[in-house]
Amino acid sequence: MYLVWTGSQFQRRDERRPRRHSVIVTSRPGALPTTAQVAKQLGISSRTLERYAERGWVTPARVLPSGHRRWSLEDVRCQLDALRDQDTD
Repeated sequence: MYLVWTGSQFQRRDERRPRRHSVIVTSRPGALPTTAQVAKQLGISSRTLERYAERGWVTPARVLPSGHRRWSLEDVRCQLDALRDQDTD
């Protein structure tokens, strides 16, 4: 199940969403997604994303006082692409 913004409202879709057209819906505009939300969009587990951050391979956009990380999906994708490019060199 996922939601699609139609311009004036969200519509619920029950089929599997194509990954390349994914949209993260947060509770308020401008809010950064959680580790679980970003991991799901990337097709990896939350623990894998946390491990990447612990090793310094990716950097969250913000770390809350509670220690929870918030991410910019675009930034994480760029960081992972840069890592892949380093591996191929």
